[in-house]
Amino acid sequence: NMPGMAGTQATKPNEAQGVGIVKAIDAAKGTITLQHQAIAAIGWPAMTMTFKADPPALLQKVKVGESVRFTLHPAGMASTVTAISPAG
Repeated sequence: NMPGMAGTQATKPNEAQGVGIVKAIDAAKGTITLQHQAIAAIGWPAMTMTFKADPPALLQKVKVGESVRFTLHPAGMASTVTAISPAG
């Protein structure tokens, strides 16, 4: 977490946990597409969405078709995945 970010999102947490399935990985762009279940902490319904991975090296931990647990920094369409691991 970056210093100075505390308190900017009073209503929503700075990060949220999710579970889903990896649908696509674009190592060149550093993105991952996840079909995730609803994330109650930030009021998101279940959907398929592409996220930036931060750091991009996270993409090496998982593969397409895998069930995963992930942590994301919610910022609407600019949300980033900050941690990910196989759910198994």
